[in-house]
Amino acid sequence: MKEDRKVSLKENIKLSLWSIKFIYEIYPKETILYVLISILLGIDSLIYVFIFGRTIDLAIELSQSSQVSMTSIIPLLLIFLAYLVITSIMYSLQGFYRSKLEYFSHSYILQKNYQRVKELGLQELERPELLDQLDLTRRWAGNISSIFLSICRMITNIFSLFSMSFILLKYTPFLLPIIIIWKLISYIPISKFRDKDWRYQINMAQENRKASTSAFLLQNKSSLKEITITGSFDYLDRKYIGFFNRFLNFIFQLRKKWQITEGIISIVDQTLEIIGYGLILIQTIGDKISIGETTIGITAIRNFGRAVESTNRSFQSINNYAIRLIEVYDFYNREGKFKDGKIKMPRLETGPSIDIKNLSFKYPNTKDSLFKNFSLKINKNEKIAIVGENGAGKSSLIKLLIRLYEPDQGRIFINNEKLTIYKINDWYKNIGILFQEYNFYEHLTAEENLFLGKPKKKIDRKKVIEAAKQSDAHDFINKYPKKYKTILSEKYDGGIKPSAGQKQKIAIARLFYRNSPLVIFDEPTSSIDALSEARIFNRIYEFFKNKTVIIISHRFSTVRNADRIIVLDKGKILEEGSHEELMKLNGKYAESFMKQAKGYN
Repeated sequence: MKEDRKVSLKENIKLSLWSIKFIYEIYPKETILYVLISILLGIDSLIYVFIFGRTIDLAIELSQSSQVSMTSIIPLLLIFLAYLVITSIMYSLQGFYRSKLEYFSHSYILQKNYQRVKELGLQELERPELLDQLDLTRRWAGNISSIFLSICRMITNIFSLFSMSFILLKYTPFLLPIIIIWKLISYIPISKFRDKDWRYQINMAQENRKASTSAFLLQNKSSLKEITITGSFDYLDRKYIGFFNRFLNFIFQLRKKWQITEGIISIVDQTLEIIGYGLILIQTIGDKISIGETTIGITAIRNFGRAVESTNRSFQSINNYAIRLIEVYDFYNREGKFKDGKIKMPRLETGPSIDIKNLSFKYPNTKDSLFKNFSLKINKNEKIAIVGENGAGKSSLIKLLIRLYEPDQGRIFINNEKLTIYKINDWYKNIGILFQEYNFYEHLTAEENLFLGKPKKKIDRKKVIEAAKQSDAHDFINKYPKKYKTILSEKYDGGIKPSAGQKQKIAIARLFYRNSPLVIFDEPTSSIDALSEARIFNRIYEFFKNKTVIIISHRFSTVRNADRIIVLDKGKILEEGSHEELMKLNGKYAESFMKQAKGYN
């Protein structure tokens, strides 16, 4: 549970101004026009009641005249018509601009979200509090446009409120402060209910995320296979339903009390309205005001009450949105864990040297360090392999090297220069990496899957085919219905479903197409048969001859031809050397290699 966070008036104003600025940056002209229309519609009711009241009085005067002339009322009716036409146009424009701002802001916000995730870096996404914040941002960032629209509604209501106040001061001066005081009093309990409602949803964000994950797994084809076979459907179903039963029970109990309170407030509101009508009618009977003025007074009483209520509701909506948007605002303005470098790194012609010195690192929210004073030097164009049991730190070391994570202590040097001085995107341009959980773009064609290895430049179809040949992917791609133009999923018309091994070969081909100075393979052939694996690795060593290559693998047969093999154990280098040297050492590597060799036999 999160600690309840109060949004002060100052924060409310800050978030409101930030939301207006946010929307203005998307569509400046439409934002200004929408605010101006909101102001004009605020005085709409004042103009209406005066024209309407004057029309009634004129009609009565004409009916009592001995010489009735309809031409006397025509100018007023034309003014009334012009007013109605202009008002209709303004409401239509307001509706058009509102739809435009809402729809386009949602698209812009989605883009803003994934750009922000990229800026913060993966290290920040290891933090549960940030994951909660990201989940809330995904669900609630749309309220940026909502708070802007609420501000505009409040502007309309405030102008309407002042307009009606002038009328009430004339006809029922002592009732005006009574209505205002009552509206302020009635605002307090409703505001507490709304505040409690929204805060409960914020505090339950992490539990909501867990329940939603269960629901996602229960409708995802990949996960549903194991769930069905193991019989875990009912358990996950109970996880989902159990949370939402508790969640919705609290919400509905709260809203039942809320509705009862609103019912009582509504009765008092209507009683005050009737008293106001009575005071106006007494003046009418006493011949102190005309029928037209009676209409103006009664309409003003009704509109004033509605305007106060709408202003309260708009203000509370802004406050409720602010409670949500404080998380969104914090997420958009959150600083990353580490800063980008300032020096531009050129495209390297050959593989870089890498020198890791006295590196220490632990994951967020963990007590024990994964690395302590860890050092490793990799020479230019060297082909090294990193092996070790699960949890030894192999993949974590790579994530530190490519700056997805920042070490707690120590330095990483690239060609004898600190890695942190370089712009991170320039560093990425020199890296090609195949993660263990690699990306496969099933909604794209085979050609596009390879092209994303180097998407900044125009596609080179000859190199696409050459890269596919290097990874043993060309032959099966050529058998697809549209060859390299085939979409790689049966979910789309004309698409096919590649096997797990074919997917991995296409992902490896993407690295061949990228052809970067530093190439990293993290468990690159886990789904590929032994013969293809041997061929691919022979090509890797040959193709990337003048590159620095790092290979992480559990299969010792794939790494035996590396220049140097590093055996990691619990964040430390246990052994290192060539395959022959490590076999002679007869240590951990030799033991593991022999076990795997027996397994293959």
